[in-house]
Amino acid sequence: GHIRRNATIAHALRGAGTQAVILMIAEAWQAGAIPMPEGVDCVTLPGLRKEADGVLNARFLDVSDQELIKLRSKVIRKAIKTFQPDVFLVDYLPLGAGRELVRTLEHVRKHGRTRCVLGLREVLQDPETVRRTWSADGTLDAMRDYYDAIWIYGDPSVFDPVREYGVFDGVASKVRYTGYLDQRPRLEFAGA
Repeated sequence: GHIRRNATIAHALRGAGTQAVILMIAEAWQAGAIPMPEGVDCVTLPGLRKEADGVLNARFLDVSDQELIKLRSKVIRKAIKTFQPDVFLVDYLPLGAGRELVRTLEHVRKHGRTRCVLGLREVLQDPETVRRTWSADGTLDAMRDYYDAIWIYGDPSVFDPVREYGVFDGVASKVRYTGYLDQRPRLEFAGA
């Protein structure tokens, strides 16, 4: 899901005549799974696995979850500091897995010209779960404090997360609906 969605966005940006140079950050096992167009590359991260109880563990490495999240955080922060993107598009988790994006987002807010955008699919989980977890884990504060925009990949006339989830009160002005993502360019490229 995540890598396909981001690949679709990369294909759309490259195909729009913007000459965008795109650096994706993804887990190693995902990064090579989908062909990317010219002008797109990927920094790979060691994998995390979320257990049924919500605990994060290393997917392959024999290290603690704290060590792995610290490593991933450093790689992400260094990539953003070095690449200095115009836009940092974060998929789904505003603070990253295990809060790995906190220091990067703080750095961007203090020192960068980079605009931070949170990308969300329109249907996340049941409304009660979203309200409970987002209120408890700092998600709502992160959306308010770090993000310039929130893109929702969907159509509010079909499903309106702002209305249904009731958690976007302080950030509703940042929400933009993109419509559904067109998979055709990515699929055509993959079949070429």
